[in-house]
Amino acid sequence: GWPIILGLTFKTGLLCPLSAISNNLVAANTRPSSTLLGSNKAGFNSFISDRFFLGGPLQLRGFEHKGVGPRSYETVGAQGGDSLGGDISWQLGANLIFPLPSSLLDAAGIKGQLFMNAGNLTEWGASVRTIVKGARVTVGTGLVLPTPIGRLEATWSWILRANGADQQKRFQLGVGMDFI
Repeated sequence: GWPIILGLTFKTGLLCPLSAISNNLVAANTRPSSTLLGSNKAGFNSFISDRFFLGGPLQLRGFEHKGVGPRSYETVGAQGGDSLGGDISWQLGANLIFPLPSSLLDAAGIKGQLFMNAGNLTEWGASVRTIVKGARVTVGTGLVLPTPIGRLEATWSWILRANGADQQKRFQLGVGMDFI
C-alpha cells in the first residue's frame, strides 16, 4: 500500500520598484513608523505582464484560473471582467494524501486527498492587515493519480471565504508538477 503523505506549502511574491525599497530604507532611519508595505502608492504603476495572478487547480483550488483579485469591469463581453493581477501575493496549502480502501484503485495508483488552501492577491500599498484579512480560504477532497508528466487531480472544493468579485469553480481537474 501507499504511505499517508502530509504536504505543507507556502509561496509569496512581492512586486515593487527598487526605488520604493531604497526610499523606505532611508525613511526608516528618520521615521520609526515607516514600513516596506506602506500606503504610499505614488509613482508606482506595475505592468500587467509583471503582476501575480491567483486561482486555479495548481494555485488556489476552488477558484477559476486567475479568478482571485482585482478585476476590470470595463471589458466588453467579459463576464465578471478580466483579471488585473496584483503586486503582492501569498498562498498557503496543506494536503493529506492517503490510500483508498479499494484494491482496484490501489492497483491503478489512485489515491485520495484532503486539502486546505488559502491565499490573497492585492495591489502595492495594501496594509499587512488587509493582506491577511482578505484571504480566500477553501477546503476540499479529491482523487490523485501520479503520471509520468506530472500529477493528475480531480478535486471538489468548499469555499469558506471569498470576495464578491472572485470567480469560483468548485469542481476542477488539474495536471501539473507543482500544486500548492
